[in-house]
Amino acid sequence: PGSTLFPYTTLFRCRGWLKMKVAPLETRRIFEQQYQMARFLDRYYTGRVVAANDIGAINYYADIETVDLWGLGSNEVAKKRIEIRKDNFRIQENTGTKKDTFVLSKEDIAGITREKNTDIALVYDEIYRVDGESRLPDSWVPVGRSEEHTSELQSHSFISYAVFCLKKKIFFF
Repeated sequence: PGSTLFPYTTLFRCRGWLKMKVAPLETRRIFEQQYQMARFLDRYYTGRVVAANDIGAINYYADIETVDLWGLGSNEVAKKRIEIRKDNFRIQENTGTKKDTFVLSKEDIAGITREKNTDIALVYDEIYRVDGESRLPDSWVPVGRSEEHTSELQSHSFISYAVFCLKKKIFFF
């Protein structure tokens, strides 16, 4: 029995070693991405409503109200994602066509962020691209983007987040 487990234990040891080797790099990535987003939001959007899909650091470091577009921190989004998942399973049962996306529609995202009176969105916009088409509302105005190269442990070779303005500002001179 021990000899059949040897390849698996070796694999897990190698994977563990690799993760320990890149942990400092991954910690730096969190500082370069999420912590900087949190600083920006804390400085310019304190007390305001922000839409995001990676809410950990921005909620910890910034005094903001968050609309979590991934659904872990916003019940409205979570309920919509559950509906989408149920619909996908029904489609698969009836047609045999498998749908893997649980991303909300443009209309759902626009409706939820409008209802919550959201000021700005910081999102990893690639996860909202389904079949080559963006699911982010057309009314969102892109105002910035950051791209970072990632480590070999992440599924993408780079990660990109975009900043969108959701409200028009009126300036008085």
